Amino acid sequence: INNITLFMGQLYASIRDSITNKSEIRYYNNGIWTLFANNLKSTIRNPFVAYHDTLYFLSSGVVSDPVDMFILKFNSSGTLINSHSISKANSEMRLEWRFAKVINDVLFVGGQFRYFDGEFAGGIAAIDSIGSKIPFYTSTGFSTPFYNSFGYSLYHDTIQNKLYAGGMFDFAGDTIANSIACWDGNKWSPLGDGLNGVDEFKYVRRITEYNNLIY
Repeated sequence: INNITLFMGQLYASIRDSITNKSEIRYYNNGIWTLFANNLKSTIRNPFVAYHDTLYFLSSGVVSDPVDMFILKFNSSGTLINSHSISKANSEMRLEWRFAKVINDVLFVGGQFRYFDGEFAGGIAAIDSIGSKIPFYTSTGFSTPFYNSFGYSLYHDTIQNKLYAGGMFDFAGDTIANSIACWDGNKWSPLGDGLNGVDEFKYVRRITEYNNLIY
């Protein structure tokens, strides 16, 4: 069992076969697990989350497709309604999913990738309730982002209602951020001078709060 989530009042589970690298989704009702979707290309980590009336499964790609990963979207009957494409800069970059979380009615996804539906992304992307994409990069003013952009972690400060993102990226919004950034509900901004400077091999792995300070 790779992940579980609640969708339309029922429990859903994604089940990964480590031999075939394929996944299926089943839902639980009155003691019975029923097949919802199958033959989904999977990796070790495939975030899986319900958002409004849609079930999102973060899938790896298949060899015959020009992109490398997908966010598959299913309706309540198990029909694949559409998907978002996730791609990398070149063949040397490893792709990886890390998280999918709904916070303040926005779906945030993160991992190691450079492009989200053909647009620059620094390993983090967001989708709102009407399907509009909220870019992590709002400008192409910085033309040389880190080779391996990586969204690794999220922390939601429910008191100040701020969201912190960590990973390995060089800017957020229109400003240099150095692997840690803050979302205030409208825009991304850096958190001080960041934490990695010019060293792209340092990245923010976890974020937490203690005594009103971010660690």
